[in-house]
Amino acid sequence: MQFGNDKSRIIRGLAIILMVTGHSCPGKIIPFAVPLFSFLVGYGYEFAKTRDLRHAAKRIWHLLAHFWFILLGICLPIAIFYTHYKVSVEQVVMNMFGLWGGLNYYCWYINFYIMAMLSMPFISRVIDRYGWRGLMPMLLCSGGAYWALVTFPQMPYYSFASRFIRYFQFMPIVMAAYWLAHYKVFSHLDIKPGKKILIASVVAIVVLYIFRGIPYAKIADFAVVPLFAASVALLCDSAEAFSITVSKVYGWVKIALTDLGIKSMHIWFLHALFFTASTKTLFKFMTPVLGNPVVRVLVILLASWFLSVCTMKLYSLLSGSVSRLHGIIKTRLRLV
Repeated sequence: MQFGNDKSRIIRGLAIILMVTGHSCPGKIIPFAVPLFSFLVGYGYEFAKTRDLRHAAKRIWHLLAHFWFILLGICLPIAIFYTHYKVSVEQVVMNMFGLWGGLNYYCWYINFYIMAMLSMPFISRVIDRYGWRGLMPMLLCSGGAYWALVTFPQMPYYSFASRFIRYFQFMPIVMAAYWLAHYKVFSHLDIKPGKKILIASVVAIVVLYIFRGIPYAKIADFAVVPLFAASVALLCDSAEAFSITVSKVYGWVKIALTDLGIKSMHIWFLHALFFTASTKTLFKFMTPVLGNPVVRVLVILLASWFLSVCTMKLYSLLSGSVSRLHGIIKTRLRLV
């Protein structure tokens, strides 16, 4: 079984749909989006050319640059000029690093990603050297720290503690995913796609998804999420090799999910416009349309997708202009 960029993008697309649906209809679906994104963070880390702090800094900057473009270019202007939201420079800086969410409510992932990337050089070295013998103690320590913070009276309500709670909650998934990628576990699974595998994959996806909704089941995320990702990958392979009708339908679904997966990072931060206090009043005129849950999900998803198309294009143009300007300056400095 192969698990490459094509499957990663499909899972990202599925995850962003689950995220938008979960935020649009709170309490209606089982939260599973962030665990899937965490899995892809760990799995993708294995394919880095260098796994050191310099690479971590590059990955962090890549996320920050895109987020800051949305935060400072869209969220902040709406808050200042439209909703007249009072915000200080200190709060803006805190929002830029995911430490406060007044301008973009779902920015907390920034803080988690920074912590994850800074710790992965050490974690990856331990796993590279000791394999599962190094992985298991780190999973136990991370799980123990998470439950200690969650069960300690009042601890989850402190902002500084909530950052570590999320770190210790999702890092076991990141670590397990890296171990799977490093030791090529998926590649060693010789499972031929077919009708039986397709049915089994669908059943596994449903069962794992429902299991995730059981209280305290998240402690098993380090195993459940990889199994879910593997089931999605097997489903994709089997759907492609199935009948002409099924393969055609899957082809359209694949295109849609892949496109959403490519734009998932921007959609993540852009759909926050509909839920953040400083920006959501901009969409007050849409209240009658957003009354129906299904329509609400579709409208917010499509609107976020459209905005992501625009912001990604603008970001690409801006980064290209900056690169060209940087090249011109370097050339002139050499001539001097």
